[in-house]
Amino acid sequence: MDSARGTAIARDLGLEEKMGLEDFRQAVPIRRYSELRNYFDRVADGEASVLTRHPVRQLLVTSGTTGPSKFLPVTKVWEKRVARAQALWRLGLVKDREEISRGKVLTLVSPEIEGHLESGLAYGSNTGRMHARQPWLVRLRYPSPEAVHSLQDPTLRLYCTLRFALQHQVSSITTANPSTVLLMARKLEEWSEFLSGDLADGTVSRGPAAELPELLKSQLGAKLKKKPVPTSWKMADLWNLASIHCWKGGAAGFFLQQFPEAIGGEVPVREVGITASEGYFALPLSDSDPGGVARLGGHLLEFVDTDGHAHWAWELEEGEVYRLVISTTAGLYRYDLGDLVEVVGMVGRLPSLRFVRKSDAMLNVTGEKL
Repeated sequence: MDSARGTAIARDLGLEEKMGLEDFRQAVPIRRYSELRNYFDRVADGEASVLTRHPVRQLLVTSGTTGPSKFLPVTKVWEKRVARAQALWRLGLVKDREEISRGKVLTLVSPEIEGHLESGLAYGSNTGRMHARQPWLVRLRYPSPEAVHSLQDPTLRLYCTLRFALQHQVSSITTANPSTVLLMARKLEEWSEFLSGDLADGTVSRGPAAELPELLKSQLGAKLKKKPVPTSWKMADLWNLASIHCWKGGAAGFFLQQFPEAIGGEVPVREVGITASEGYFALPLSDSDPGGVARLGGHLLEFVDTDGHAHWAWELEEGEVYRLVISTTAGLYRYDLGDLVEVVGMVGRLPSLRFVRKSDAMLNVTGEKL
């Protein structure tokens, strides 16, 4: 791959500048993060041209579903490829549900920047990074200002997010994990007295917001309005929701079946796609899509069967389950994502995929995967 040219890993593996896909397969073993940790640590220490020749802009920190946290490099070319996939997802959504464009888009994310390493590299969440990189027209429709999204304390961030959302008409809610939607539904009820007072006064000072620094409290207060106190705290009553976007595969169904009661009505749920901090791998075509069609324009995707044989996307068989292996312009080469996906159909020669579970069968309800 061109991104590996002149890098430490290319020298170690003997990668050549012009190499066919089969030669690439022969030269590069499939490996997990733990087997590549030495390279990732060198990147985190600020060393250049370790995994990719492109400058590393920041690191994405993940919760480490089955082990310690991981630090993944972000490059400009990788960001552009992920952004194209997101743009396609948005276009498909608006095509199917034009009414979404008439309200605010409530997106629950973690901070883009959570800290800095000794090397000077910033690290943070992929959700925050994606949130901050949306086109300006999309960012204009966020109900909360950037200062709220950057709050490090998750409880404080959620309270302030809800307080701002309650003064707007929200048409959609987006978050990777469906359990977060249920958390939001519970907190609206739990914090109803605090939120009622803040809505009536046009402030953000009660409940968890009492911990806000006075200067920030004043700055946020300047953007708030007095609003009538709701008579119901169910999301379907608070907002005219056109759609909710989150994972639908794997164990997500356990949470999705609780949505109608928690939300206060039936709201269409659309898969956000088969994604991870490492990249964007499949796009849903409709609300009923359980996963998405494999996207080959962003990353190099391989699928390993139960016998350990790697296949390209056009070689897959419907009904079979495969382990997803990726190569990206951010410096991941034949990287074992640890995700099992099922081929649920074909769109032309492209497989339609559904996330099944992590390959090691370990679950982390609030982590990066279910």
